[in-house]
Amino acid sequence: MNNKKDNSKYCFLCKNIVTEKNCKVRDHCHVTGLFRGAACNDCNIKLRLTNVIPVVSHNLRHYDSHL
Repeated sequence: MNNKKDNSKYCFLCKNIVTEKNCKVRDHCHVTGLFRGAACNDCNIKLRLTNVIPVVSHNLRHYDSHL
C-alpha cells in the first residue's frame, strides 16, 4: 500500500475525517492506474467514469452536412 493512504486521516475529496463505518480506501484512476489519494468509501463509490463521449461538429457548409 501507499504511505500517503496509510498516514491520512481525511478524505481528499470531501475533507471529512475517515471513520470505521466509512472506511478509508485507496482511490485510483481506472484509465491510467495512478493513485489519486486516500478517500472515504462513500466518495470512492460516488466517483465514477462517465460513459459520455463529447461530439463536436463543424464545417457543415460543405460535404459533411450532405446526407
